[in-house]
Amino acid sequence: MELAPRPLRLTTGATLAVFAILAAGLVAGSILDVHIAAIHPGALAISSSQWRFILGAGIWAAAVLIWSFVLQRLFPIDASDRMTSRGLWFDSFWFGGELARQLTWLPLYFAFLIWVKRHLLGNFELIAPGTMPRAMLLILGILTGDFLAYGSHIARHRFDFLWNFHAVHHSQRELNLFTQHRFHDLDTFADMAIRTLPLMILTPGLVVVGVYNTVALIHFRLYHCPIRSNYGPLRYILVTPQSHRIHHASDPRLQNTNFGIFFSVWDHIFGTQHRSYDQYETQLGLEDSMFPVEQDTTVGGFAAVYAAQLVYPIAKLLSVRTSEPAPEPVHNNEFDITRSVR
Repeated sequence: MELAPRPLRLTTGATLAVFAILAAGLVAGSILDVHIAAIHPGALAISSSQWRFILGAGIWAAAVLIWSFVLQRLFPIDASDRMTSRGLWFDSFWFGGELARQLTWLPLYFAFLIWVKRHLLGNFELIAPGTMPRAMLLILGILTGDFLAYGSHIARHRFDFLWNFHAVHHSQRELNLFTQHRFHDLDTFADMAIRTLPLMILTPGLVVVGVYNTVALIHFRLYHCPIRSNYGPLRYILVTPQSHRIHHASDPRLQNTNFGIFFSVWDHIFGTQHRSYDQYETQLGLEDSMFPVEQDTTVGGFAAVYAAQLVYPIAKLLSVRTSEPAPEPVHNNEFDITRSVR
């Protein structure tokens, strides 16, 4: 009888090594940002109007944080749940780490994607500047960007290499407003490449990308909260706290549904929507005993668990053992885009 693998644990030395690598990466990213800005002034610069936009987005994000706490208190999944779970405190680690890397490596990665697009296709764009009203371009860009995000989400479930990194996001057993930031860097980089490159070919400039990502981030944070709501009729248009909770269920069949990122229309169109709109799963996370979860340690051990979660996808890729493919989705739509999704 094959024993289930034990949770991944790192020694103190290995944990320190992970954090040393992270620190070195942040320093390297900062140095490269300064170097590129010195050689190519304006390449990574942000205009005054963009700063005003970022400030406004930050104010809205703060408002959403407060409002999500209020909604969680008024419409809880379980009235006995505490407002501040261990998962919430631990995901603040992910929030801080992601914020630090976004301030250093994200501008460089965007610059790299722009370089790739220009190197391969030059200035080619499907929609030339000035050929479409700005409002129509914004709407088209948002819809296209969301559809690409939907496809990216499916790809990161479908292919084992990508899934190993995306599984980190699915490991949270206690969804909270910081779970949105629980993404491995390589998962984020893959997602951005899948979504951003086609969008840059479609539209001139990254304004649409910036607007969509900023507004969507606020919505993402809200629907990761444990709020008992399916938004009523709006559930046919928007991803809801109820529908996304289904997607985070530990049952792999439910994980293979509700792939929408901002809009739920793609799930309804392509048959990936789980149609039990009043179902609130209680068993969340991964069915993988190898994954190190923060609920199994003390608060003092959070740093070691955080480092182990970063290493987990690499350990899975190096492991000889392979996992069984996930069962088919629970619905029986005639056209099922997830027929081969893991």
